[in-house]
Amino acid sequence: MFKNYEIRRENNEEILYLSIDLNTDFAIINNKNKTSLRKEINNYLKKNKVKFKGNKIVLIASGLILGTYLYASPLLTKKAIN
Repeated sequence: MFKNYEIRRENNEEILYLSIDLNTDFAIINNKNKTSLRKEINNYLKKNKVKFKGNKIVLIASGLILGTYLYASPLLTKKAIN
């Protein structure tokens, strides 16, 4: 779903920029493979051992910002993964 990332420090906060792979199919065709964007983000961070301690994630596709996710607590806590 994601092809790369970059962590930047802006205004004294750490921001994670995730580039979305344009070959990703966002439609839910089969409920057995249903997942959430939060789970996909957590899986990507865990798989790639991303050391991100911030709360803001910016989603990018072809250089355009698609959206921003804000979290009250950092990702990759045991509760967030399960």
